[in-house]
Amino acid sequence: MTKVFPVSASDWAISFSWWGNLRSFPPVWTQLYTDPALIRSYPYLPVLERAINSAQPRPAISDYDQASLAISSSVYQALTDQKDPQQALAEMAAQLTQIISDG
Repeated sequence: MTKVFPVSASDWAISFSWWGNLRSFPPVWTQLYTDPALIRSYPYLPVLERAINSAQPRPAISDYDQASLAISSSVYQALTDQKDPQQALAEMAAQLTQIISDG
């Protein structure tokens, strides 16, 4: 009889990675983030685990895409010296206030 599944989570993750999926989606089994064999193959796993553990959900607003655009545009303008950071922040705050009140 042929085994369908590997015997351990790390064996499964390593065999799964042959299809490239481990590089596309983070593992859902927490023990994989500390598996030495996997960390040798994927040294970013501990950093990814910290990022996942500290992640926060997106704000629950109906126009999230507009809010995201307002934030990214303002930050970009401040970082590229197109606007003074205080001016960009004030304009972003006004845009976000409008987006939230319209939503």
